[in-house]
Amino acid sequence: MILDDIYGVILERRRNPSPDSYVSALTTKGKDAILKKIGEEAAEVIIASKGLDKQQVIHEMADLWFHCMVLMAEEGLSHSDILKELEDRFNKKKEQDTSGCIFCNIISKETPAGIIYEDENVMALEDINPQAPLHVLVIPKKHIPTSLGLTNRDNELIGQLFQAANKIATERGVAERGFRLVMNTNPEAGQSVYHIHLHLLGGRPMHWPPG
Repeated sequence: MILDDIYGVILERRRNPSPDSYVSALTTKGKDAILKKIGEEAAEVIIASKGLDKQQVIHEMADLWFHCMVLMAEEGLSHSDILKELEDRFNKKKEQDTSGCIFCNIISKETPAGIIYEDENVMALEDINPQAPLHVLVIPKKHIPTSLGLTNRDNELIGQLFQAANKIATERGVAERGFRLVMNTNPEAGQSVYHIHLHLLGGRPMHWPPG
C-alpha cells in the first residue's frame, strides 16, 4: 500500500536526517512548523476547490495528506490508527442504525418474545414458525445485518453464539442425538430479518442437502 511506503520513508528520514531531505528539514524545525505547513496546505485545498480545478484539488489534497502523515510520525501515530478510527466510526454508525429491527427491539425489551437464554452478549428465543421440534434463534445483541458485515473484531462474539447454541442443545436433550446450526445470508438463502442469527434445529432427523 502506497501509504505504508510513504510512512516508512517519513520514519526513515526522522531516524536518519539528511541535509537533502524535505522531511528531515521540516521535522527538525519542530511540531509548530509542521502544524503551520498543514494549515497552509489546507488553505491551498480550499483555494483549489473554489477554483473548480479537480486536478489541482487532487494535487493539494495529496500535499495535505503527506504533511498530516509527517505530523502522525511526530505524534507517534500512523495512518493505520486514523484508518481504524474511521472504520470504528463507520461500524458504530451502522450498528446504531437499528430502526425497524425486530431483534433489536426484542433485545431492548421493547417487544416481548419467548426468550429462553440471555447473557451479556447473546440472546436466544423460540422461533415463531418452527421447522423442527426444537427451533431456537440464537442472536448477538450487537446489530450486524448479515454475515458479510462480520470483521475480526467479531470473532469472539461468533464463538459465543455457538457456545450458547451448544448449551441450549445440551439442556434440551438433543446434543448427543444431533442438531443443526444454520445462518442464512441475504434473500436467496432465506434471510428475513437483517440481524445475524443462528437457527438451532433439533429433535428430528435432518436431511441433506437442505431445501
